[in-house]
Amino acid sequence: MILSKNMHQINAEIKVLLVDDSNFMRLVIADIINAYPNIKVIGTASNGKEAFEKTVLLKPDVVLLDLTMADFDGIYAIKAIMKSNPLPIVVLSSIRSSNPDAVLEALKEGAFDFLDKPTGAVGSNIRQIGDAICNKIIDASKVNTKNLLKQKIKSNQNYHTFDSNLNYKIIAIGASTGGTGALESIIMKLPENLPIPVVIAQHMPHEFLISFSQRLNNLSSLTIKIAEPNEELKNGIIYLLPGNANTILKKNSEFSKLRFESTNQTFEEYNWPSIDGFMLSVASIFKNHSLAIILTGMGKDGTLGMTEIFKNGGLTIAQDEKSCIVYGMPKAAVQAGVISQTVILSDISAFIVSAIS
Repeated sequence: MILSKNMHQINAEIKVLLVDDSNFMRLVIADIINAYPNIKVIGTASNGKEAFEKTVLLKPDVVLLDLTMADFDGIYAIKAIMKSNPLPIVVLSSIRSSNPDAVLEALKEGAFDFLDKPTGAVGSNIRQIGDAICNKIIDASKVNTKNLLKQKIKSNQNYHTFDSNLNYKIIAIGASTGGTGALESIIMKLPENLPIPVVIAQHMPHEFLISFSQRLNNLSSLTIKIAEPNEELKNGIIYLLPGNANTILKKNSEFSKLRFESTNQTFEEYNWPSIDGFMLSVASIFKNHSLAIILTGMGKDGTLGMTEIFKNGGLTIAQDEKSCIVYGMPKAAVQAGVISQTVILSDISAFIVSAIS
């Protein structure tokens, strides 16, 4: 296994509890983890109930668990652990065998992040993502556990009085790790009569984005959907960009409607969906009428797009470090000097409304 060039220096050994109902899988994954410097599997469990009991007994730093297990599944473990003994939990489960709704439920209940477990020749395939598993454990070990605990938020069904001459014509949002909870918090607080479109680039497999959009649409008084190729951009709709392509906004002529368009262009930081790619198109079309927000997530995706929006006179907002699960993407944009305002997550919705009016 090749060690990642981006691997962080770790001062203390990270203790991991490994949870999977396959004895063979536990052996293989434990071997992968124990080969990494300063990470050690201190215990294993075969179901959710045993996982909870082992966290109390062994006090691990991170829990790595599958979702699909007999008797007591991964969701049971996450709920029990986050209720009584909150810990960073990384879900390692096959997208093909797990219901996307179950993964979203895991994130809603406080899981840090998830990785897709390869299928097929299990022993060799799982080793191919060994580097990703270990780096995800490292990232999880650094998180402020308090930020993983979700608060229930009621949907805002109130109307807000907006000026006829609005300051901004679009809200573009980029998010990655921790983004599902952050986005839900923001969307649920937006007024029912939001007068401009919101477009979100969330790093997530397409299957999960479909389920996520449906979940948000059921919770919110606003309409939330996946943006489709050649679909017209409409006011008051919240769009999630698809996870199987990079998407931009395109205007074919001065008088034509704005439409979503898939692009073959790729970007350095992240693809499918690229935050940078979409925000660059927003900057080009809306210029100083753009309002862009970069939320919790690893890496630097969004900094390039936010830079162009900032240069064109648009308003750029970064989620503050304290409320981020991972202060990676906002930090990169802040350090680039292209953020107009840093705002705590709980205040972002109100800030948006006041900025638009």
